[in-house]
Amino acid sequence: FCDHIGLPLGALYISNTDPAATAVALEHTEQLCSPSHPSEGEKMSCHGKLHSLYVHHIKDSASKRQGNDWVSRLNGCITNATGGMLTSLDISHNGLQEKVAGIVDAIETSCPSLLSLNLAGNDIGFAGAEVVSQFMQYNTRLTDLDVSLNHIQAVGALVLCSVLDDSNALRRLDISFN
Repeated sequence: FCDHIGLPLGALYISNTDPAATAVALEHTEQLCSPSHPSEGEKMSCHGKLHSLYVHHIKDSASKRQGNDWVSRLNGCITNATGGMLTSLDISHNGLQEKVAGIVDAIETSCPSLLSLNLAGNDIGFAGAEVVSQFMQYNTRLTDLDVSLNHIQAVGALVLCSVLDDSNALRRLDISFN
């Protein structure tokens, strides 16, 4: 990865790949960017430099374990590799469904600087809309939230819109095609 050639890792893009390759890339990024990454004799760690993470269109896998492994690696990468400096997270079009709750938990505890979150096309439904709205009640920094194409229906849209008064930072909420 970029750290081995001396470039700071500011953004990581993973798109249109299989879950196993995604898990490997996220695991390597987590190891490389975690605060415990050894720096003696090596280039400087990228801990705290990963500001943007884009993981989308991960192809469905026949193996349920592989599908869950990349999501757990994503949670680990969010928790351990960003140093609280992640400002943009795009995990759109992955069909995450109920797995979005664990990801939102990782974001809530590890990403105080997050400004933009794209959850479009993950089939989160009403339950996912509730999770996101609970997260939004206490988040004062997020300015851009995309939950389009998630089958949240009207009731989910209402739940998300109900937190708009509490969130003085949110400037863009995309709830289209639900």
